[in-house]
Amino acid sequence: MMCGTLSGNTITACGGINGARETLMADGENTRTGPGYAARFAAYLAILGAAALLVWFLGRITMALAYFGVAIVVTYLLNPFVDALERRRVPRSLSILVMFVAFVIVAGSAMAFLAASAQKEIIKLVDAVPQYQETAMGLWRQVQGHYDWLKDQSWFEGFLQKATAAVQEFGGRMATRTFQGVMSFFSVAMGMIVVPVLVFYFLKDDHTMRASFISALPAPWRADGGRILDRINEAIGGFIRGQLKLCLAMGVLTWAAMAVIGLDYALIMGLIAGATEFIPYMGPILGIIMPVIVAAFEGPDKLAAVGVAFVILQVLEGNILAPRIMSGDVGIHPVIIIFVLMAGGQVGGIGGMIIALPAAVILKVFFEHFYIDKCVKPTESAAAASPEDKPEVPGTGEQPDDPVPE
Repeated sequence: MMCGTLSGNTITACGGINGARETLMADGENTRTGPGYAARFAAYLAILGAAALLVWFLGRITMALAYFGVAIVVTYLLNPFVDALERRRVPRSLSILVMFVAFVIVAGSAMAFLAASAQKEIIKLVDAVPQYQETAMGLWRQVQGHYDWLKDQSWFEGFLQKATAAVQEFGGRMATRTFQGVMSFFSVAMGMIVVPVLVFYFLKDDHTMRASFISALPAPWRADGGRILDRINEAIGGFIRGQLKLCLAMGVLTWAAMAVIGLDYALIMGLIAGATEFIPYMGPILGIIMPVIVAAFEGPDKLAAVGVAFVILQVLEGNILAPRIMSGDVGIHPVIIIFVLMAGGQVGGIGGMIIALPAAVILKVFFEHFYIDKCVKPTESAAAASPEDKPEVPGTGEQPDDPVPE
């Protein structure tokens, strides 16, 4: 029995596994010595080679891909607002222009404000590092006084001095370059033509591009091609919008919680928590490191308050925010997301991380469409619908009921 075709009988998506196995056994092609084995092995090698070549190629064009990635993210953010204006009979081109200008003003103002505020907190943190070092050394000497085997070990002091120097050097660079760097990046981004042009055409011609892509496919493929594009668009758009909302919410809540507790550098803590929120499992851990360290130097009361706040934030995220906001989740296991992000970062840095998750979403959609929908589900439905062979009741044409156990 064959299962699943690509919009017709032209291309077979999958076949009956048992029948194919029996056919290959009869032809002798499923053994390592059969004539079909060499061809299949060569095909596998060709696929692996093509995948490796694709990874190498993408690693060489990460900047261009990053531009496209940023443009796609902005497109998904603005598209609902553009559609809303268009429903109010505002021309789509004018809607795009209005929303893009509004986005640039809001994003630019927010970046300028956050950069200026973060710069002040970084300078304050750099100035406080020597005090933190002295406090840590005092605590270490108290510990050494209780344990004789620690008195002759100076590794901690050397480590602390190196860590202090590294923090001061890094903080000094950030303090002097944060505002100028962010403003320079924003000016360059505004001066670039690529991203705004891409966003404009993505928003204006999305339906035209979709129709052109589908019309370029062979006729038997077009129905499946449209469904695949719709699923990819829905999955990526829902994830991007939902994840950005979640990052913003957790960043603001972390900043507010640390400010209420009375910790210094609450804005930096909120920025770190928001920026790392998209990393499954590891994001909350990375976001809590700095609050714990700062609270440890300010006293056990604040350290306990940070612990309670962290638990409350995680419960709030897991039970309220994430279920409500991430309704458009891509459905990929967090472990796979971590691997994909690490692989993308290894191949192409920030640009690789930007394109890694959308690429994984596309592969997932193809797998679900061509394997799950075309092979697994039809086979399961056919198996569930097939009645077991039972003898007919003479004269009725009906099958007898199963006997009731005594």
